[in-house]
Amino acid sequence: MIFLPAGIDYEQITRIEKNAKSSEEELKNCFLGSLAWWQGVDILVKAVAFLKKKFPELRDKIKLEIIGDGPQRALIDR
Repeated sequence: MIFLPAGIDYEQITRIEKNAKSSEEELKNCFLGSLAWWQGVDILVKAVAFLKKKFPELRDKIKLEIIGDGPQRALIDR
């Protein structure tokens, strides 16, 4: 399991890509909490989409799990 804090550090993502190519492990991103604008979950969704586009060979390994509800639930689901 790899823990990444919020934000995209391209060097760290590149290191993860190298390790993931030789591993069968999923790269799962999780969010637990209230889905409100100040939480930035919409940014997390965009970051996961960015990673899937940037590293198409890892597309099936990169997962996002969101546990929570709130005002932005419908937006996040879209």
